Amino acid sequence: MSLAPEDYADVFALFDTVGDGKVFVKHLGDVLRACGQNPTASLLEKCTGDYAPDDRLSLDQFMPIRNNVEKRKPSFSPAEIVEVLRNFDRQGNGFMQTAELKRILTSIGDKLSEEEAQQILEGIENSYGNINYEEFVRIIVSN
Repeated sequence: MSLAPEDYADVFALFDTVGDGKVFVKHLGDVLRACGQNPTASLLEKCTGDYAPDDRLSLDQFMPIRNNVEKRKPSFSPAEIVEVLRNFDRQGNGFMQTAELKRILTSIGDKLSEEEAQQILEGIENSYGNINYEEFVRIIVSN
């Protein structure tokens, strides 16, 4: 999802809980996600490191941060993600253990909580406790 420049002000205003045209730094991740971005926790930290979580930023201060996040957005193709997951396919049959994928999601990179991982994996496990990782990537990328 990509917003028109004039739409950023509308989204930004939704997170202005005080009514002064500013948002808390600790809510910038939510604002960015509402704007169609998906920054990692480490990228957010890099982009907002000069501010305290309770600092408040105006839209003019926010836009350079948004632009920085947009430029740094990782771009992995679905094929590259499948190739990484293929390393966990012990049988070579296109499936990996659900527990292994959950461990990856909760312990590597921008870690998900147990609840978030469970929610993502819900309903895609087969009766043997495995997930077709190509199908998993297709589902995740389409969402």
